[in-house]
Formats: sequence, C-alpha cells, structure tokens
Amino acid sequence: MPGSSPLWPTVGSIVSGSIGVLLQLALLLLALTVVRKQSPSGSVLMAASAVLMMLLTIAYPIAYTALARVAKGVESYVATSSIPGIAVSLARAAGFLLLLAGIYKTATDGHSS
Repeated sequence: MPGSSPLWPTVGSIVSGSIGVLLQLALLLLALTVVRKQSPSGSVLMAASAVLMMLLTIAYPIAYTALARVAKGVESYVATSSIPGIAVSLARAAGFLLLLAGIYKTATDGHSS
C-alpha cells in the first residue's frame, strides 16, 4: 500500500504476541493456583499446555525471522519455512490436547466411574 509505514506489521505482531503471552501466563497462574486445589493432576496438564504455548508464541516469530535471513530467494524461503510451520502446528495441537486433557481431568477428578 503506497504511503503505508512498514512499522505497522511489526507493531501488530508485537501486540498480538504480547496478548497471547499474557493470556497463556494467565492460564498458567490459574492452573497453578485455582485448578491445583481441585485437581493436582489436571493442573499439571494445564500448566504444561500454557508453558508449551507460551514458548511457541515467543520462539516462532524469532525462528521465522531467522529463516527469512537464511533462506535465499522466494522459493527457498517457502520451502524452508514449511517444515517449521508444520512442526509448530503439531506442537500447538499438542498444547491444546494437553489443555483439553487437563480440563477433562479436572472435571472428572473426584467422580467415580
């Protein structure tokens, strides 16, 4: 877009990442305080989810930027970035599965089957 500042995508990325980290930190604190009282095992799963997702939120943009500098040309960049993109997607799925397992464990602790 003519006349637009290249700063806006960077600001948007920082704001988006910061909100993500703050929400994941809130989940971690919730898991280690409130949930822990009800379900210690559910708390561990939820905390693991929060930590994994927080690490991904912080590390992915850094790794993606590093890939952009290493890859030479558009084709190389697309090929090089696809594998880490898939890996991050799988890691995020694992994080959500941990969260769901923690919610399930918390909901079912103390109930006999």
